[in-house]
Amino acid sequence: MYSILTCDQLIKKAQGLLDNRETLRGDISPVISLLEEHVGPDGSVSPAEAEELWKVFAGVVNKLIEQGFSRQAIIDLTVWLYHHICSLQLKHRSRYHKGGLTHQAGILYGGLGQRHIARWFFILAFIEDVLSGLQKADTPSRPLEAPAATTLRTSFNMPQSVQKSIEEIATVAHSSDNDLWHFPETIAVTLAKAELLPQLPHIGTEEVPLNHPLVQYLCDRLDEKGISTNEKGDRLEDLAAYLLQNLPGARVLRNVKTTDSQSDLIVVQQPPGSSYMLEALGRAFLVECKNWEDPVGPDEVNHFVAKIRFHQCKCGILFAKSGITGRDSKVFVERAQVTLLRWLHQDGCSVLVVNKDDLQSLAKGTMSVGELLLKKHELLRFRSMVTRSEREQSNRPNSHSD
Repeated sequence: MYSILTCDQLIKKAQGLLDNRETLRGDISPVISLLEEHVGPDGSVSPAEAEELWKVFAGVVNKLIEQGFSRQAIIDLTVWLYHHICSLQLKHRSRYHKGGLTHQAGILYGGLGQRHIARWFFILAFIEDVLSGLQKADTPSRPLEAPAATTLRTSFNMPQSVQKSIEEIATVAHSSDNDLWHFPETIAVTLAKAELLPQLPHIGTEEVPLNHPLVQYLCDRLDEKGISTNEKGDRLEDLAAYLLQNLPGARVLRNVKTTDSQSDLIVVQQPPGSSYMLEALGRAFLVECKNWEDPVGPDEVNHFVAKIRFHQCKCGILFAKSGITGRDSKVFVERAQVTLLRWLHQDGCSVLVVNKDDLQSLAKGTMSVGELLLKKHELLRFRSMVTRSEREQSNRPNSHSD
């Protein structure tokens, strides 16, 4: 049976261990062992006493900084303490507030330039603030005004509308009988599934921010009456060239004639390092532009794929103002939509279709060009395939058709 130390005694003992650099030599495991022994419902510091827990944590961190320990050592301590509190939740089937630790982890990872990890911990901190507010029904709670929410808005461009949706989902989880909501990660995964956690803008890609008024102007020009067919095509090419030029390390070649055919655009990606974008679209890909009032059909798609295969590319982008023929849903896959799937599964050749609605999304700033293309790529590869019975049902009399 170990002796129970007071909060101040625990801080002093931990700092004494850190003073002995000859023993530790940068190793903080003895401090972790000490805290593991004394932080718990039956120890010196209860996880339910947030002020005392934070006092001990701050005392240890200040000593780490004073002794010149690395930022990574402080992160290790922070994440360990967070996980330790989570293990105590399981042991005692009770939720403890972990917002301070997750927020601190976000700050530390942000300081290392690891923004993706920092964002994750700030999201966990925000969820913790919401959950703690729900548990204190007698005290007004304002999680949207708390530091984690403010950081997500100002540093990670998360709209308040998204934060309100997160608050609603956390509230539903809190009212359930399932104690998984004690862990903010389970709620964060639900948010990701609902696409409420968009990826960091241009994370790891150095994508140039779009000029949204310019994109809107270029979109509006597509529908101008009284212009020639060639002018219509040129205007969509202008828009496509501008959008794709914003991809990281992109070089856009226009109206390239080869011995086989002519391509509206060829995009060569030359980023400084590897990326998901490079892997998904390939080092070079072809672009076709169809500023038509009618959807593009299977014959045009096949002709475009023939160009892609001739030049040994793995992907092509089809800018089609009115989209392509057919429907693509859980029940229907028809006409040009079938052609896309056939080439993907037969040859591994991806054709990503960008229509007018997609262009408007870019103009409104709801996503970047890279995010749009990767979303299209994933949807094409991993869409739900229809069953034979669903297809037969769709072909019955009185079923909806184009």
